[in-house]
Amino acid sequence: MMIFSKSIALMLALALSACGFTPMYAEKPNSVTVTEHFDHIEIAPIADRLGQKVHNGLLDQITPYGASSSPRYKLLVTLSEDLQGFGFREDESITRQNFRLNAHYELRNIDTMSLMTQGDVSSNMAFDVVQSDFANHSAFEDARSRTAEQVVATLVLRLGSYFQTLPDGS
Repeated sequence: MMIFSKSIALMLALALSACGFTPMYAEKPNSVTVTEHFDHIEIAPIADRLGQKVHNGLLDQITPYGASSSPRYKLLVTLSEDLQGFGFREDESITRQNFRLNAHYELRNIDTMSLMTQGDVSSNMAFDVVQSDFANHSAFEDARSRTAEQVVATLVLRLGSYFQTLPDGS
């Protein structure tokens, strides 16, 4: 059984290398890596408490060793929230709510402020509405935190994909 699993892993590795798959953070000779690009991103502050959570998550993921002393890029993020009820009882009271966090991002060249890439990222989280106000508040705050984490993860992937497409030496 052990030989079988090793041979499957080897075949999978060979198949992925044959299709042109390269890990996002792989180091390529004579080219700038995604991590090196990330090291030069300055993340602008984001309004509100949820914005602070997104900002801190981006700092942790993009510049885990601290801010660059010579940033080349500026990341601007704006957030919008939406809360909708979608489950109803016979008395028309809400039984489920859906929280949606939308983020619009722009990556700009810090010297010229020219737009390099932009896009929108969103995340949804549904939660039950119960009789307890405390439980409802806790569920709402949990939904906000979890959507913020998902927006950060998606945004980091989008930026990594963008930097992978840049020609060598950019």
